[in-house]
Amino acid sequence: MKTRSGAQVTAGPVQISYNVRQAAEATGIAEYTLRKLVRECKIAARYHGASILIDAKSLERYYQSLPSERQVERECAANT
Repeated sequence: MKTRSGAQVTAGPVQISYNVRQAAEATGIAEYTLRKLVRECKIAARYHGASILIDAKSLERYYQSLPSERQVERECAANT
């Protein structure tokens, strides 16, 4: 990719995993909940010693699967 001046711009490294704290900051999901999702195999992870490394693509898929506010509102309205 090039800028307007014609200088070449290189992309930085692609993040392939997050530690639990980074994943919590990126998604707003509590660290405890993320660890639980890993234990329940709902999010893919690998281990480096005692550290949990959460797969970035798996985390994004899980996040995208969560209902939007509108979906929740529609379901609540349908139940009343």
